[in-house]
Amino acid sequence: MNRILHVITTIQRGGAENHLVDLIKMQVNSGDYIVEVAYLIGSAYWLQELTKIGVKVHDLRMRFYGDPVPIFKLKSLTNSFDPDLVHAHLAPGEIYARMATMGNVRYKMIVSRHNEYTFTRSKFEGILGKIVASKIDGCICISNSVLKSYRNIDYYKSVPFWKVHYGREYLGNGGQAVRNAKKNTYGSGDKSHTILVNSRLIPQKRVDIAIRSFSEFLALGSYDNWQLKILGVGVLDLSLKELVRDLGLSGRVLFTGFVDNIDEINNDSDIFLHTPNKEGFGLVLLEAMNAALPIVSTNVSAIPEVVEDGLTGYLHKVEDCKGIATSLRRLADSEELRAELGRNGQDRLVSYFNLSRQHSETCAVYNKVLENIF
Repeated sequence: MNRILHVITTIQRGGAENHLVDLIKMQVNSGDYIVEVAYLIGSAYWLQELTKIGVKVHDLRMRFYGDPVPIFKLKSLTNSFDPDLVHAHLAPGEIYARMATMGNVRYKMIVSRHNEYTFTRSKFEGILGKIVASKIDGCICISNSVLKSYRNIDYYKSVPFWKVHYGREYLGNGGQAVRNAKKNTYGSGDKSHTILVNSRLIPQKRVDIAIRSFSEFLALGSYDNWQLKILGVGVLDLSLKELVRDLGLSGRVLFTGFVDNIDEINNDSDIFLHTPNKEGFGLVLLEAMNAALPIVSTNVSAIPEVVEDGLTGYLHKVEDCKGIATSLRRLADSEELRAELGRNGQDRLVSYFNLSRQHSETCAVYNKVLENIF
């Protein structure tokens, strides 16, 4: 069995972190790998889930970015665990893994890129990017959009790249079953409907566009029984709530904060709304597709690789609030259309965006790197 050490910035809940947990479960269940995880900072949200399947988790206790102590802890860990492959995730995890493995040729190192190229905000970060690129044995990108952002950078041209889309475990047709049950209970009466946003409240995610689009949607007709529900936390929490008040939407927009029962909330919703200005992949889109939710989203980065415009949802330019509102109205006015697009999305999840495909493609990359086959 090959020994894999995953190094990641956090094991809090998030797209890259959730993806890693799903990947590790598949690796452990396959019986082909012995897996351990090291993380740098933050709460240990996934600790119990990982230890339950026999995976050792190491907290490197980074005190601040640039803290040298985790380098020595990680170097000690690699010496004791002696992995065949170090698999690093997210920029800080990549940098610390690279520094800890510098000069050691006993094992291979690959990185997974979960976001478009990020080592450009300063000259120092550019140097760090070159250091990482100089010694890695391969790079997995989670979308064609992410891959494209790296491929033309000079110091990555000698690095082998692979695209491996995220996958998601299919949870059954619970979403449509819940909606059908509500229909049987309420008939065509005045039951509430939910447009759902599941996002960190940070600038990149542009939740303000979702709120403004919802306001435009309400102005298009009589939609008194529709609400906007926003899951997530972040630095823009207060400013987004102020925007809701300014638009006169208090009582129509619900901020839930951090929640654990995301699948249950997806199943109890009617439309999924996602409006970032860039997105490495968008695991929340797969969660929505799992619940057979039609999706209205911005047409940026990797999103059109996931959402098929007109088939599983509708795509719009960033800040096209009127266009987004029109798509929301089209879906709100037709239960049949919502169900059709939701089924199409669920079928796409089952046929392509599944964990088995993600696991087999990742294993194929591991084998090529370990056997030097490029």
